[in-house]
Amino acid sequence: MESLWQTIASLSLNNRKWLAKRLREDIEETRLTDAENIAVKKGLKEIESGKTIRIKNINNIWESIS
Repeated sequence: MESLWQTIASLSLNNRKWLAKRLREDIEETRLTDAENIAVKKGLKEIESGKTIRIKNINNIWESIS
């Protein structure tokens, strides 16, 4: 997961936008709760806008991002 995140963080803004669009399309085809949809869409917007962070501890992601 860490290497995937590093790869996403290293993408150009255009490539992040492309990826976010594709993921958004995939999510729309998947049945999620309203809360899950909101959280995923918020995360995709952050990725698309270039707001990425380094994860300190992949085993405790919430601690890393707070």
